[in-house]
Amino acid sequence: MSDHHRDRSTRSRPLLAVGAALLALSLGAQGCVVYDRSSDVQLHWSFAGFDCYEAEVELVQVILDASDGGTYADSGVVDCRDGSVEFRDIDRGWYRVIARGFPRGGGRATWALDSDLKVHGGFNEFTLDMVPSGSR
Repeated sequence: MSDHHRDRSTRSRPLLAVGAALLALSLGAQGCVVYDRSSDVQLHWSFAGFDCYEAEVELVQVILDASDGGTYADSGVVDCRDGSVEFRDIDRGWYRVIARGFPRGGGRATWALDSDLKVHGGFNEFTLDMVPSGSR
């Protein structure tokens, strides 16, 4: 074999190795499954069987606080007649949920709920049944 032919085959070895590695990665990636770790959570509210008007609630605030200290989500203050809030792309796991119902005309919360809930993968839906708070 001539030196010229041997020199060219030696130079092509790294390219063959890179090509083989890329082929192996592409074949392996076909069997790879990516799991989405986030969830959507819709939280409805009620007031011991009363609706917003009967409970004299105008505004509601809902807070989700992850027990591991990670995710913290606050709905802000929303119109009670909306009936629910939705949190998107929330990590799965245990959360402390804090809900407050505020009376027409403002003031301190007259309805409250502090509880734990577990968020699973995908869509989650819960109803928060608030009870009269001590300031009522």
